[in-house]
Amino acid sequence: MGFNYRMMIVCLLAFCLTGCCNGVHHQQEQQITHDMDADDTLVTVDWYIHLSNYRRSWNPDTSLIDKIISEKTGVNINMMTAYGSNADENIMKMLASDDTPDIITVDRYYDIFHVVQNSGKFHDYNTLIDTYIPEFRQEIPQSMIDTYTMDNGDWYAFISFFNAPEFMGKDNYMKTNNVCVARQDIMQQLAIKPEDFRTEEGMYEALVKVKESGMTYKGKELIPFISLFNGWGIIEYASIPLEDQEGNLIMIEKSPEYLDRLKFLNKLLREGLMSYDIFTATDEQIQEMVKEGRVFCFNGTLPRAAMAALYKEDPSAKYVPVEPVRNPDGRRPYVQSGMAGWTGTFVSKNTEHPEAIMKLIQYLYSEEGQMLTSFGVEGVTYEIVDGRVQYTQVAIEAKEDGTYDSTYGAEFWPMLEPFFVQKMQELPVTDVDRMFHDIDRYFSQFVYNDLPFVTMIPKEASVYSTRLQKSALFDLTNILLAKSAEEVEQAYDKALERLKQSGYDDVINYQNIIFQKNKQRANIERAWPSYHHDNE
Repeated sequence: MGFNYRMMIVCLLAFCLTGCCNGVHHQQEQQITHDMDADDTLVTVDWYIHLSNYRRSWNPDTSLIDKIISEKTGVNINMMTAYGSNADENIMKMLASDDTPDIITVDRYYDIFHVVQNSGKFHDYNTLIDTYIPEFRQEIPQSMIDTYTMDNGDWYAFISFFNAPEFMGKDNYMKTNNVCVARQDIMQQLAIKPEDFRTEEGMYEALVKVKESGMTYKGKELIPFISLFNGWGIIEYASIPLEDQEGNLIMIEKSPEYLDRLKFLNKLLREGLMSYDIFTATDEQIQEMVKEGRVFCFNGTLPRAAMAALYKEDPSAKYVPVEPVRNPDGRRPYVQSGMAGWTGTFVSKNTEHPEAIMKLIQYLYSEEGQMLTSFGVEGVTYEIVDGRVQYTQVAIEAKEDGTYDSTYGAEFWPMLEPFFVQKMQELPVTDVDRMFHDIDRYFSQFVYNDLPFVTMIPKEASVYSTRLQKSALFDLTNILLAKSAEEVEQAYDKALERLKQSGYDDVINYQNIIFQKNKQRANIERAWPSYHHDNE
């Protein structure tokens, strides 16, 4: 019998809740001692990056960036990365056997993040900072600490790409991973305009034009539309409120508008306008489709490397932003900013080097560390011109011939602070840079502050386990694969009933309590943007 992932979650949850692996309160925190080597020799720590498509290695002998980090911090990193579709099992086994690496970095958007956070296997950052580097606290945005502090007062996850409101300057802007772009050359040939995508009817007709044109690119048939994450982005464009008129958190899946958008996506699938590859293809496979020039319209997180490679080979194959497909009533689209960040980094209670790790984290989060890990070495890979990075010719050539990462070191982002990096990064000078800049700036107009909506998953056994089962209870894939609009509605009704029978309302009620605390801390009565702005 194979490894049962969901059963492992349930067993681990029960184990943690009995207190056997709890250690979650400050007074229960395991003894922390100063253990830096007296002779300042390098300390080696294991750092596990739990992302299936992450391939960065660590080699101070050949990588200049890695060499400098080790020299500055006294730490050598044994980089470990996840592989395969069952990568979550690696962490489940680590937690169950109490064999966790020194550091673990996990995508906060996935349930495994909450499993790690609730496991009791990792240090509270408050204790680590107070013990080793109390001066570091003033460098960390309080909004990050507040957002990721658990009910017991402990904070376990240091978040990358956290857009702290207190760090946002006048020249900063918020990005979103929910963008929609289309090939400009194909639109021009078929008389399709970016504003055609503003409505469901307009988007549908544009995709029909592409399909019926029979156009190919370098001998391969065009794919009219790909939307990642089961069409989540297209659903979000409908701007279904996450908060009701009384200020309570609500589950948008119950909204009739949510069902309407599912029917629209199902129609695109059934008529061959949206690719079924969204259910089976890996990130690498979708990147390859874009790189080959086969994808007309794309929604989701930009496949930047693939888009850049395609453009360099064929400058006419340029992607441009198209209008988000709005709710039928025309309301303004609102998209998540990702203000709450991307990955969370945890420090294991099993580590023998907590002080060394904290000094490493402090360095990586410092301005010096941000410059090094994002742009390389001043005087070698970049110069500062008019207050911004300007890459050297040597660095540009290395990026173009693919030797940059092996020579200088790939970007290392688990501690990335986005507003500082955005302020310092080079203004777009190449056509590829301008393409991405234009897309990011266009969609920034629809971004809202989603920090109040970030709620932690509780440790109460019934509520916690129910939350982890949501994707199985509300099987979006099954709904979207229905053979008719009527079957979509039937599958949708059954999914809602499963959620109801599971007690999922208890999850929403719990998260609403946290939501109210988040708003109180932010000194606001309403968080959903339409309560503050007009819908033009």
